[in-house]
Amino acid sequence: MVFLIKFSGFILKKFKDILKLIMQVYECKSCGTIIGVLEEKEPLFCPLCRGKMVNLNEKMELKIKTHCPECDSIFFVGENFSPYKCAFCNYTFLKSPFRKSEERL
Repeated sequence: MVFLIKFSGFILKKFKDILKLIMQVYECKSCGTIIGVLEEKEPLFCPLCRGKMVNLNEKMELKIKTHCPECDSIFFVGENFSPYKCAFCNYTFLKSPFRKSEERL
């Protein structure tokens, strides 16, 4: 049993290392928001201020996975960050980055 726990921890660590290798990291030129993208396509907008995103050509660990239900894109953000909009389309997430409760539309 202990072997299985150690082995699964090893596999999870290797998977995170592989994600870091294939993840492209982008930074917003306006507000400095950093996101990671696993796909070949570039993000169109900053998920916070809608500014232009530029590739950093760096490897960084971004732990929070964000999935857009409208365009089915996935991007990663750092801890303590909640995106306002999707980086690939104009979908607005239910929670704003500045509020703890849901927005009223």
